[in-house]
Amino acid sequence: MTCKALGEIQATSRGKEVTIKARVARLWDSVLISNGELVSLDMILIDQEGTMMHGVISKAYAAKFKPLILEGNVYTITNIQDKEDIPKHGFNFSSIEVLSTRVGVNIYLLDVIGIAAYIGPIEESKTSFGTSKIVIFYFGSSIDQQVKVRLWGAKSEIIDARSTGDVIIITSTTVKKYGRYSLSSNSATQVYINLPIPETMDVQNSICSQENNTKEFHIEEGHLKGTMEEQMSYNRKTLQELNDVIFNSSNQGRIFTVEAVIDEVNTRYS
Repeated sequence: MTCKALGEIQATSRGKEVTIKARVARLWDSVLISNGELVSLDMILIDQEGTMMHGVISKAYAAKFKPLILEGNVYTITNIQDKEDIPKHGFNFSSIEVLSTRVGVNIYLLDVIGIAAYIGPIEESKTSFGTSKIVIFYFGSSIDQQVKVRLWGAKSEIIDARSTGDVIIITSTTVKKYGRYSLSSNSATQVYINLPIPETMDVQNSICSQENNTKEFHIEEGHLKGTMEEQMSYNRKTLQELNDVIFNSSNQGRIFTVEAVIDEVNTRYS
């Protein structure tokens, strides 16, 4: 039986049964963040031509197929092979311009790459998300574009301060904007450090070429000192005051706290 390329499936074979050969570039359990319930077994497939596709195995069949699927292997309908001519990784890196169109739109997950400028300590959180960690990095190949990423749960343990200065790839993030862009991990997120792909070298070379113009980045750590109650009052602002100062470039990298009443919680995306 002839195997179809993923691009052919997308173009002409929707709803039809076809045979494919592709590598499982990423594999993860898709779960509800609120309670950890399994929704599906998800994967990113990549074929010989470099075309990527999101694959889903429903909850009813996840337990049956998960032991048979390994991240990095190449699959056909009947057997498992490892062909070096099929790329091992596939990403769709987002630009700052793309981030601006995806703010608060959680149905789109974004892959990003950049140099880690700051990696914070693990923070305890009294939410269903558990622990988290802040990573601030130079977005893409520009030292003038800094993006904050919050890694939740087990994802927060993948990197630490020793990875500062490394090229970090963080996949499948959602984006919000609080003065500057803020990305957040989820169950589909993968984190890669200095992955040997051309994009990593491109970022490293571009940052090095700008090093004579590098701006020193200061992160305030005073909020990490003292008791939890003291940390909650660090640089306390009202919402109105926060709106007045957050877009001022001189406040970039500063941390403020706000006391407010949560009027509504949007649980549409669990």
